[in-house]
Amino acid sequence: MKAVSPYRPFAPESPAHLKLGAFDWPAALTMLRASVRESCQCETFALTDRATQLPVPAHRYDTHEPRLMLWLLEVCLRYLESSDFDEDTVMLSPDVLVFDDLRPWFRADLGVIVRVAKKFADKKPLLNGVQFWRVEAQDRLVAFYRAVLALARTLPESEICWGADTEPIRRLLHPLQAGPMERAGLSVFGIRRMQMFVTVSSVDIANIRAGGRPSPLTPIIDFKYLRKHHMRDYFNATLGERATA
Repeated sequence: MKAVSPYRPFAPESPAHLKLGAFDWPAALTMLRASVRESCQCETFALTDRATQLPVPAHRYDTHEPRLMLWLLEVCLRYLESSDFDEDTVMLSPDVLVFDDLRPWFRADLGVIVRVAKKFADKKPLLNGVQFWRVEAQDRLVAFYRAVLALARTLPESEICWGADTEPIRRLLHPLQAGPMERAGLSVFGIRRMQMFVTVSSVDIANIRAGGRPSPLTPIIDFKYLRKHHMRDYFNATLGERATA
């Protein structure tokens, strides 16, 4: 098993990125890598272009998409097409930390995080910060991601600015559910969000500020939106000296 995390710098253009302001993404990658090494005993590689210099190991590819959302899909496709994809691989956004061994979650060609509550059925049922790619499904995953990228390029400007990395995957896997599915020529496993992937809470942030520790951990903690600015404090409070970053 290995972990990968797509990143290269882009000028912010979406309202969310503009409001976030300065955030040290390379430092986030070092913390992610340390958490994966501690929890999974495996390496994490950034997925990036030929020019970007990063403080973590990287798989580098020729990429051409000039917009962030499309580039994220493109660089994942380049990895899936390459000989670098030689082990079961979990793809992680740089702004998460891992606190459990993720090997048991490779249950299908593609594993995704789903929200199954009725209110999410038609809107945002898919959380795209984590995916599980099984190496034996390389050809099927390549075909799927080529279709995803082709569909993403047809989306309206508003979605290319924000959401085009997720919306075409949602459409091709619709309808999403928890558990095993057959979609788009793949075996797919939908992992319930609360089993796997939880955003750091305001209570945990307050506890850390007071010198305490956060509540019991889920396998992956997400630092969504402005909570990214608390990632370093959370890392120090949980992993501390056990996993230097």
